[in-house]
Amino acid sequence: HVFIVGPGLGRHPLVLRATAEIIQRAMSIDLPLVIDADALFLLTQEPYKDILKAPTTNPNRIVVLTPNAVELKRLQDAVVNCSSEDERRRIEESYRGVICVEKGQYDRIFFFSSLFHGDNVSTTKSAMMVCQEEGGWKRSGGLGDILSGVTGTFLAWKKLVSASGTEELLPCWSACCIAKLATQAAFQKKRRAMTAPDVLEEIGPVIDQ
Repeated sequence: HVFIVGPGLGRHPLVLRATAEIIQRAMSIDLPLVIDADALFLLTQEPYKDILKAPTTNPNRIVVLTPNAVELKRLQDAVVNCSSEDERRRIEESYRGVICVEKGQYDRIFFFSSLFHGDNVSTTKSAMMVCQEEGGWKRSGGLGDILSGVTGTFLAWKKLVSASGTEELLPCWSACCIAKLATQAAFQKKRRAMTAPDVLEEIGPVIDQ
């Protein structure tokens, strides 16, 4: 139902090239995408900066990026630091309709294109949603991977319920809230010994609540 790519991917050139082809194929067959970690790095490299451009066979493709602050800065720099204005416009256009889940103390969910001045899709932050749930007090490796997985799950559920819908901000916001609450529950039990698998065990109980 959903293709999640990035966690554990690596940055070997052959892997990146294959990943770019798979991403484009997924968009062409209307398979929602969640892109994280090294797949976000892919989007900052030539010649892959504009691979998210919607195919003519699926102009309303669903793509969600889940960067942290550093990864988001790299994505923005990849657009700003173009060799020509034509290249910049082409890359900006490729992000039209793409959703960004910016991970942080409070996760922000918005259309990536709203970061570009003069964009016609979302020039204000009115389309933004913010998850203000408090997570655990420890950052542990793998928490971003868990958020990617939960985001993919909610996107799949949303597609099953409403296949024709195009508004995906709410499922992403819901995923952020679940991940934060699960992290909080795991931290309350394990404190400083908490790791990502502890958080994963709390996902089900948190959803049931």
